[in-house]
Amino acid sequence: MADIEFINGLIFKLPHPNAPDFVRGKISIKRQALIDWLSARNDEWVNIDLKVSKEGKAYACVDQWKPNQQPTNFHNNTGGQFIPQQEQPAQAGWPPQQFVSPQPPQDERYYPPDDGFDSSQIPF
Repeated sequence: MADIEFINGLIFKLPHPNAPDFVRGKISIKRQALIDWLSARNDEWVNIDLKVSKEGKAYACVDQWKPNQQPTNFHNNTGGQFIPQQEQPAQAGWPPQQFVSPQPPQDERYYPPDDGFDSSQIPF
């Protein structure tokens, strides 16, 4: 198992016992410490795991997972040896109709009421 790399300037906490069910946790950021930590990294992306220790303490750490360099074909039992699948011709009528998502009617009852929430302020 790889060493755990914590994120300097980022703290993950479990929700308060009285928090609603949809609250999964709380993240606190010490701005300058996190900026310094990110600036020292060369990665384009930093994936973070939010975990809970055996003692019940929440923490955030860097996801160390890297894809295997050798592809694996899970559709056969070749002991990890990669065997490419042959290209299959497209089937007529694919995908089956039961897997196609129906389009909702353009009716006001299918859309949530305007509660004043401005979703354009979400930074992602």
